[in-house]
Parts: sequence; structure tokens; C-alpha cells
Amino acid sequence: KFLIILTFIGLTTISAIAQNCNCAITLDSTIDFASGTVYNYAPGDTICLGKGWRNHLQLRDWSGSESNPIVFINCGGQG
Repeated sequence: KFLIILTFIGLTTISAIAQNCNCAITLDSTIDFASGTVYNYAPGDTICLGKGWRNHLQLRDWSGSESNPIVFINCGGQG
């Protein structure tokens, strides 16, 4: 539930400048499924959703902590 809330907040309220989003990882618009077990990231990292149109995006197995959450932001697109 926490990840879903973070994802919703990140996708709807955070605006980022495309040139400097401070992304640990950028998920390209061609990706429709992203498992945290595949990517090298750490709690507190920012995961960016690259600009482009998506039918859907399913996120699984991403772990942060209360003090170092994983933050998903829309980087370079429209929010």
C-alpha cells in the first residue's frame, strides 16, 4: 500500500526538470513492467519515469524504508 501511495504521489504531484531529475534509474516509456529485483537501487533513490506515453506500468518488489522511501517521479513528461 505504501508503494502505491508513493507512486501515486510521485506521478501526480511532483514536477521535475527533464535535464536534472537526479534519477538513480530511468524507466523508459517502452517498459510496461519493472521489478525492483532486476535494478540496482538503494532505499532513498529516485526512480524516474521517462517521457512518453504508456498504456500501463506495473511496478513490483521495490523496497525503501519509512526514513528512506523510494520515490517515483515523472521526469521530462507531463504530469
